[in-house]
Amino acid sequence: MNVNFKIERLSGGDDIFAPNYGGAVVYASERAGWAGECPNAAKLVKNLVFNVDIENTAMNGILTDGKDGPAAAKEWIKSNPKELAPWLEGVTTFDGQPGLPAVKKYFGLS
Repeated sequence: MNVNFKIERLSGGDDIFAPNYGGAVVYASERAGWAGECPNAAKLVKNLVFNVDIENTAMNGILTDGKDGPAAAKEWIKSNPKELAPWLEGVTTFDGQPGLPAVKKYFGLS
């Protein structure tokens, strides 16, 4: 994506490219009642927020380095463990334990 080139965004194009330099917000949708039936998974989905830097860096592993999606994602997470805490806030394992320590253990993070 945009990590291989120094890109400078020009201001003033909101009428043409949309506000915030053409930035977009993507929302996940779910079927009616799903969040009530799967509150833990719904909490995780609600917590997941990706910014342009995350998207660019993770996609660079796929587009430039030729990695498959899961490998690129795993590499990105290992390089950015601080992102896990807000994503896993309030999320638990199947046995009710906090999710963050379990995910850190899975990825070999301390």
